[in-house]
Amino acid sequence: MNNIYETLFNDQKTKAEAFDKIAENFYFANFGSMSKTDFETLMFSIYIEKILEKSVNEPDTFSDYTLSKYLGITQQKINNLKIRKELKYPRKEFNWKQAFLAGLSNAVLEKNKIKVFIDDPNIAIEVKHAIEINGGFTDSSFNPKICVISPADFIDLICILCEKSEVYEIKNKILDKLNKNTQSVEFLQDRPFGKQLKDKGIDFGIDLLGDLLSEIPLGGKSISKACTDLINLLRDKGNLQKFKFANNIN
Repeated sequence: MNNIYETLFNDQKTKAEAFDKIAENFYFANFGSMSKTDFETLMFSIYIEKILEKSVNEPDTFSDYTLSKYLGITQQKINNLKIRKELKYPRKEFNWKQAFLAGLSNAVLEKNKIKVFIDDPNIAIEVKHAIEINGGFTDSSFNPKICVISPADFIDLICILCEKSEVYEIKNKILDKLNKNTQSVEFLQDRPFGKQLKDKGIDFGIDLLGDLLSEIPLGGKSISKACTDLINLLRDKGNLQKFKFANNIN
């Protein structure tokens, strides 16, 4: 752990590039104008970008816990720095949709809701915004790293994750599965779909969501692969609920 700096900045060229970024904020008639908060954000940006360059597919290397150990500050401060960094120095390769899909394999079910652990606060912000802009709601009051999503809101989120050209087909498949008239699907295109189904009194539970996800086109291989474990989890939960109902078990 003590050698992390030498690992990340292991040649003179890399160190010079980092210094140049710092110098831009001091040696161009602006010496001392940078606040402590902005300076820390810049230093953190330089640092985490080098980590991501080397290990973007290894989330543990840039988790709040790991970075707090590396830098000797609290996990809460790391969390705040990640948010400030993305606002001031956004990462070009940042793709919250792919990152969220990668985390679906760790989803759990509780009280007819899907709970997804999201360690990166910037991904959590994007997911929350995507759901709320469609009139949905996420609950992270108990733990800001856990996103709780209803089945109806999850369908709307899937439509956002897919390509726009595929949303029409997805909604048609859902209506077919629900044995509903598909003539009105065009009317539904620009409106939150899951929320409308819920508002119309359609019982949109975990077991139904599992069936739907297994049949609708999921916007390419990345989404299909990410949802495989979730589909199995949903089906298992649905079968368990049916077993309890049939056997009058609470």
